[in-house]
Amino acid sequence: MTERGSLSPDDPKPTLLEEIWLSIFTPGLNSRVSFVMDLCFYALFASLSFLTVVTDFNPHVLFLLVVSICLFASVKW
Repeated sequence: MTERGSLSPDDPKPTLLEEIWLSIFTPGLNSRVSFVMDLCFYALFASLSFLTVVTDFNPHVLFLLVVSICLFASVKW
């Protein structure tokens, strides 16, 4: 890393954890971090969909599913 905190062309490609750490301090959203966040949301949707079916469409689980979908849409917008 150089003095300004940016990666020079000679530095090896940062790992995922390093990219997440660096993305905290830089404006905007890194594409790799966005991809991992999408995977986490998809896992959340899958688990809440499964819980919706298992609990016979419990309104609380449905509400959590709707809230998570709205959160995902607001992040992607």
